[in-house]
Amino acid sequence: MTTRSAEDVLARARVASLVAALANGTPVELLRPELQRHGLGIHLTEVEAAWLWADEVPDAEPSSQLEAMRALAWALGLLSSLGAPDPEACAAVQDALDDPSLGELVLRDENELRAMLRSIEQAIAEGEAPPNERVDRERLVWRRRALRWALGEQAAWGE
Repeated sequence: MTTRSAEDVLARARVASLVAALANGTPVELLRPELQRHGLGIHLTEVEAAWLWADEVPDAEPSSQLEAMRALAWALGLLSSLGAPDPEACAAVQDALDDPSLGELVLRDENELRAMLRSIEQAIAEGEAPPNERVDRERLVWRRRALRWALGEQAAWGE
């Protein structure tokens, strides 16, 4: 297992952000230029490509894509904590991901990523969110999925 590069994690966070925007009703015509500007075509799954290029409406729950985006943004240090979902914080992360002057990002230390993953897995097993977080199981599952992918525990995003 090899932890993914910060560039790959950033690209995946950007894709999740675009898919969430599409699922929330943003016209695909407004999203395609962002997809191209950031060179995200190679980072799309087949389903995501169908949504963004073939005008198919995604059946994805926007909150799940936003949770994946938030977990990856946390892994990149763009969020200090995951905490409970906050629409304003999500919008701020989406804006930051789209900022062309974002600069070079570095993933958090692998031990810190694994500690967060263990915390999420424990919360899923116990059926409750970590202290001070109001997060349902589905959101925790998407956080886990995103961090497992970032840590290289999943070969591809769609697994």
